[in-house]
Amino acid sequence: RLAAGESSGSLRIWQFSDGQPLANRRGHSARIISICFSPDGRILATAGDDRVGRLWDATTGETLMQFVGQSSELWSVSFRADGRQVAWGGSDNTIHFLDASTRWPK
Repeated sequence: RLAAGESSGSLRIWQFSDGQPLANRRGHSARIISICFSPDGRILATAGDDRVGRLWDATTGETLMQFVGQSSELWSVSFRADGRQVAWGGSDNTIHFLDASTRWPK
């Protein structure tokens, strides 16, 4: 799969092999800065200028979880190699961790 974030806050997902669109979802209220697939490819994580981190189903584009209340824009997102945690980094030089399986902050 291929995913792209737009300045409008929309997330687009395509099937890489044939270019067929899988999803076009609006979730962020400002541009998406960073996108990361989970190691198993089932979940997408996004970070946005709206100070929100999101987890999405990588096939349907449905929102699985929203991580709100940050004090700054989120500039980066990454999964741990085993997929058990996701981390968002913000413009305030903080890193926020989330248990990807329970979706609770660490």
